[in-house]
Amino acid sequence: MTVEITYEILKYLKENNIPSAHPSNIQRTEFDQPRTSEESNLLDYHSKKTLVGTSHRLWDFFTNNLMLIYTFIIVVTFGILFSKLEESQNKTIRFLRTSGASKFRIVSSGLFTGGILTIILGLLIPTIFFGIEFLINGSSSFKYPITTYIVKSDYFSLMSFGYKIVPISDVLTKSLILFLLYGIFIFLVTSAISTFVKSSVKSVILSFGLIATLQMFNKWYNPFSYWRVGKIADGSINILSKTITYSFDKSCKILAIGICILTILLICIAFIQDRRRNGYA
Repeated sequence: MTVEITYEILKYLKENNIPSAHPSNIQRTEFDQPRTSEESNLLDYHSKKTLVGTSHRLWDFFTNNLMLIYTFIIVVTFGILFSKLEESQNKTIRFLRTSGASKFRIVSSGLFTGGILTIILGLLIPTIFFGIEFLINGSSSFKYPITTYIVKSDYFSLMSFGYKIVPISDVLTKSLILFLLYGIFIFLVTSAISTFVKSSVKSVILSFGLIATLQMFNKWYNPFSYWRVGKIADGSINILSKTITYSFDKSCKILAIGICILTILLICIAFIQDRRRNGYA
């Protein structure tokens, strides 16, 4: 299978007139599952890493550390921000409350603003990384081939998967969509926790603990497990998790449902708090 994939990649490069960044050789793929350290060393020795270029460096970042950095910034920033809002320590929030603005209006505005900032941050991080890589390595084609893995059976085995060679721009686009959806989901989770936990330090710690714990449960219906956006985009998450249930479309739907539920929950909580405050007035 590895030889077949390598042939298809070489054919793709030739048909699209794309120069290879390295002398082409057998490439190690997700189908290669070494059973011993000797087999692993042999595979590493006889294989080449994927084509090196700025687009591939960005892709590698999506499959590894990018989401962890994004999650850290979101939890720390918005965990502290919403806790301060609940403590009424922010002068602007305090002014709005004394001037008659409702909690519902404040929370709605905060969610909208926070969502926009989360999206901007989610676009800014890959852009900065791409700019740094561009200055170091120069430009590279976004038509370079990437191997994606397709589920072909109703049960798990290595024979249950096929493959498809696609331009790297395809998987980068899918990764970015999942990246932004996951970021908004984490923002709302952090906001919900901060609503109930008044201390900003406790809110951040609890958010990190909850997110890290739930990320370990690799189930298709668990949106916290979608942090490996690059692996979901190319389909290799199913091979790594020994399942056939993950897919890009399904992950987008689950994240969208989670975002809607959390948004409605936060707005309902603000509405109830307004009713209680008006009742006591």
